[in-house]
Amino acid sequence: MYAYKRAGTFYFEYEFERQRIRKGGFPTKTLAKLAGDEDRRRKREQRTERLWGVRDPRRPRSAPTVREYIETVYQVHHLPRLEPSTQRTARSQLGKITMHLGRYKLDALEPKVLDEYTTARLAHVSPAQVAEEILRLSRVVNHAKTRGVIPVHPFRGWRRPRVTRRDYRLVTPAEELLLVRKRPHGFEDWIALALDTGLRKGELRVLERGWISGSELRILQPKVKRVKVIPLTPRAWTILRARKGCMGRNKKLYETQKFLLGQPTGPYSLAWIDRQWQRALGAAKLSGIRFQDLRHTFASRCLDAGGDLAEVGEILGHKPPYHMTLRYLHVLPEGKRRAIESLWRKYGSKIPKKSPSKVRKRA
Repeated sequence: MYAYKRAGTFYFEYEFERQRIRKGGFPTKTLAKLAGDEDRRRKREQRTERLWGVRDPRRPRSAPTVREYIETVYQVHHLPRLEPSTQRTARSQLGKITMHLGRYKLDALEPKVLDEYTTARLAHVSPAQVAEEILRLSRVVNHAKTRGVIPVHPFRGWRRPRVTRRDYRLVTPAEELLLVRKRPHGFEDWIALALDTGLRKGELRVLERGWISGSELRILQPKVKRVKVIPLTPRAWTILRARKGCMGRNKKLYETQKFLLGQPTGPYSLAWIDRQWQRALGAAKLSGIRFQDLRHTFASRCLDAGGDLAEVGEILGHKPPYHMTLRYLHVLPEGKRRAIESLWRKYGSKIPKKSPSKVRKRA
C-alpha cells in the first residue's frame, strides 16, 4: 500500500485478492484540519498533565481546588471570550464562589456541600443571585470536565434553588411626579430617561453623545448585533441636548465628557446607580420600586396607548417573534374600561332587545 498526491488530493493504492484498488477523496485541507485537531488535543493533554500531574485526562489522579482552577485556567482561557459586561458579572460571581468554595476540590462538590453553600448565601442575598452563582459554578465544572481535569460532573442531578419571579410594579403618574420633580437628589435625569426610553441602567450609564441622531437614539446591541432605534420624547430630547453640551449652564463641563450621564473619568458604576436610586426613593418617601420597574412602566404605557407589540419590542431591543415583550405587557384598569366602552359603542346597538317573557316561552 502506498499513497500519493495529485491535484491537492491524496490517493491510496493497495492490492486485495490480486486486484489493485485505488481510493481517494482526502483533500489536503481536510488532512491539515485533522492534524491540527490532533495537535490541539495533544497540547491540551500536555497542559493538563503539566498543571495537575494527570497523564490520562479521562482518569485524573487528583483534581485541583476550585480556587486553583478558576485563577489558573478558567479566568485565563474562558473569560476573555465573553462580552465585557458579562466578564464583570462573571468575575463578581467567581469571587463569591472562590471565597466560600475555594478550598474544595472540583470532584468534591457534592450535593451536601452545595446545600450548605446555598443555605449560607440565602441568608444574605436573594434566591435569584444564588441561582446565578450556582449556574456559574456549573459552567466552571463543565469547563474542567471538557478539558479532562475531572471525569464526571460531581453534582449532576442536584436541583438548584427555585427562583420565584417577583411581579413588577408599575409607576403611577403621582409617583413619577414625586421621583422626577420633587427631588433634592440630583438623579432625576436618569429616572426621566428610563421612563421615556425604556433603557436599562446598564445602557444609560454608557450612553454616548454619538448615539444621538436627530430626534432618535441609535444604540448598537453587541449581544444580538442589532441597532436599536428609539424615538425621543420632548422631555428626553431636552435632557440629552443639555447633556450633550448644546444648552444649559454646564456647557463646558458636558463638552469634555464622552458619556452623557457619566463623569470625565468614565461611566458610573452600577453600585453608584443603585445607591442614587435608593436615595431618590427615600427623598420621594416611596418603597418597593426597583429601577427595572421604570422599563416595565415604559413598555406598559406604550402598549396601553395603542402601540403594536412588534413596535414596542423593537424599541426595547427584542428579537422577533417578541416573546420577551409579552413579559412587559401589564393590563391597566383604564385600558380595560376603554376596551369595554369601545366594544359596547360598536356592537351594543346591534344586539336585539328581547323581553324575559318571550325568552321563557321559547325555552
